[in-house]
Amino acid sequence: MTNKQYYAKVGERIQSARTMSGLSQQELATLIGIRRDVLAGYERGLKAVSLIRFHNICQQLGVAVEKVLESLEVPEELPNNDGRFVD
Repeated sequence: MTNKQYYAKVGERIQSARTMSGLSQQELATLIGIRRDVLAGYERGLKAVSLIRFHNICQQLGVAVEKVLESLEVPEELPNNDGRFVD
């Protein structure tokens, strides 16, 4: 699994948990202190979410970090320092 695939899966799970919680992207983004477009990037797997921000998202959604990451394969490549993927 590549990083892009990994973050796409994580993003799908974040989006699913957000939808189940009844929050809009804007509401969740406001709760965690980011812009809506940044959250949308996480949900679409276009941007790598930091561990701290990921933990905060999970807390706000009331879902365990372990549940979101459950059964995901570890990526084989690493993102560069600015959070974008190295192709």
